Amino acid sequence: MIINGKVLNQETVDNACRTNGCGYISSQTFGPWGYAFVDYGDSHMVTDADGEQTKNFIVVMIEKGKETVVTTHEDKRHIYQEGDHVEFKEVEGMVEINNSGPYKIIKTTKHTFTLELDSTGFSDYTKQGIVENKKVAKPMQFHGWGQSFKNPVASSADGMLAVPDLAKFGRSDQLHAALYGIINFVHSTGKYPAEADVAQCLALAKGFMDTNKGQDEGNLHLDIEEDVFKKAVSYSDCSISPMAAFFGGIIAQEIVKFTGKYSPLK
Repeated sequence: MIINGKVLNQETVDNACRTNGCGYISSQTFGPWGYAFVDYGDSHMVTDADGEQTKNFIVVMIEKGKETVVTTHEDKRHIYQEGDHVEFKEVEGMVEINNSGPYKIIKTTKHTFTLELDSTGFSDYTKQGIVENKKVAKPMQFHGWGQSFKNPVASSADGMLAVPDLAKFGRSDQLHAALYGIINFVHSTGKYPAEADVAQCLALAKGFMDTNKGQDEGNLHLDIEEDVFKKAVSYSDCSISPMAAFFGGIIAQEIVKFTGKYSPLK
C-alpha cells in the first residue's frame, strides 16, 4: 500500500495495532476489484452476532438425560443453531429449568434441539413452557496480516475465500495471487504496476507462493490463470468510483462492528 508516496508495510502496522489492543482494517481497490481485511486481535468479544431480535417457541417436551433434548411445537420450525444459547420460562414439572441458564445448544433437528445440560436430577417435565434464545458474548479470534496474507483461506470464517460469483468459482484465490504480485512489486519498486510490468509481477507472485509453500504446505499455492492475472494487475493503479464506494460501504460496517455489535468480516 502506498500512502502519500510512501510504501506502507501493513504487517508492521498490524503488529503494532495488535500489541496495543487496537483494531486494524485495510482495504484497497485495484480498478475493477479489491480486498477488505479486518484484524481485531486474538480475543475480540462479539456481544450480538447477527443483530436479530431473539425468538421464542412453544415447548411440548423435554427429555431428561446427560444431554437434554427439547421438542418444540410442530406448527413452527425453530430457527436455533448449534452454538446458540437458550433460556426457559413457564415450564411445568421440570421447574428447575425455568429462569436459569442460558444453556448451550449442541445439536439440532427441525423440531428438536439438544442442550449441553445434565438434567438427570431434575423433576419430570409435564407440560407447556416457552424457550427463547439469548445473546451471549462470544470471543472471536483473528489472524494478523502476515498470516492472513500468506494463507487467507485459514483466516476466513468459512474455510474458503468469499465467492461473489459462483460461475467463477476459484476466482477469489486467483485475485489473491494477483495481490501477491502487486504488493511485492510495490515493495520492490515503490509504485503500482502497469501493463508492461505484468511479467515481473507474475514472477514475483510465483516466487512468493513457492517460498510460502516451503514454509507451510497450508499456505495458498495454486496454478495462476495468466489471463486473469494480467487483467487484475494491468489496471491496479486505477480507481473506479463505484467500486471504491462499494468497498467504502463494507469498511464503514466493519468499523461499527468493533463495538461488538454484529460479526466482523474474516
